[in-house]
Amino acid sequence: MKKILFPTDLSPHAKTVFEYALVLAKKMNASITVFSAHGRPNIALEDIEVQEERSETVIKNLRKFVTDHLPDSYDDIEFQYEARIAYPGEGIAKAAEELKPELIVMGMRDRTNDIGARFGSSAFDTIRDVDCPVLAIPPGTDFVPIKNLVYAVDFEFEDLPVINHLLDWSQQFQTDTHILHVFEKNEHKTIVQDKMAVLSGVYFDNPRLSFEIRGGKFQEVIDEFLEEKDAGVLVMLSHRRRFLERVIFPSQTVKVARKLNLPLLVFKARYN
Repeated sequence: MKKILFPTDLSPHAKTVFEYALVLAKKMNASITVFSAHGRPNIALEDIEVQEERSETVIKNLRKFVTDHLPDSYDDIEFQYEARIAYPGEGIAKAAEELKPELIVMGMRDRTNDIGARFGSSAFDTIRDVDCPVLAIPPGTDFVPIKNLVYAVDFEFEDLPVINHLLDWSQQFQTDTHILHVFEKNEHKTIVQDKMAVLSGVYFDNPRLSFEIRGGKFQEVIDEFLEEKDAGVLVMLSHRRRFLERVIFPSQTVKVARKLNLPLLVFKARYN
């Protein structure tokens, strides 16, 4: 059976994140491991028993959360529970390494309009450190059914397995996947067009995929495209430092600040 890791601190935002985890588990026929990292690692020995007792309390709270928020239509999903004495980012990374989930579904904890600050939390640590895909849900986001996916490509080798994975999502949720490349001044237009032609040619007979090249300021094009396609999820590869910087740390010259208000699905480079 496939596994979804759902790390949570049981904040008010957790209910929305849990809804996404439930929907995905149902479609993927996956179990959910509800996980919480707490306490302070490397503490004095005499405090370990206290924290281990707290772990038991944390697990009880996790179980209660699931009981309180699990709709009857999802009662066939299998749940496991785990609490660890660890800092959140480190604890999640270690749990992912040991449990080997197919997907992590987690919230962005910080409540601010600045994306850099949001990603400066355990969500960004997880995206950076784990090998499996991460679906990160921004604070203040209400749950909506999974709809159209937008994947911004830079023509990397890993684009093919990511697109194949997104096609599985499209099939499961009956949505479309839109592949976008933002053409920038330092690129050769003919080369970009040739690369997109090769990529689209691999999937020429798939009606759920579209491929487009658009020019302009990166963030403005992305924002406009997401709205135009009624996107439900933005997809990216984590190793693209330039891409990350454009999304998370926007240039001061960009007047329109990028505000992330929809789930972000991040794949690790060399994801299979």
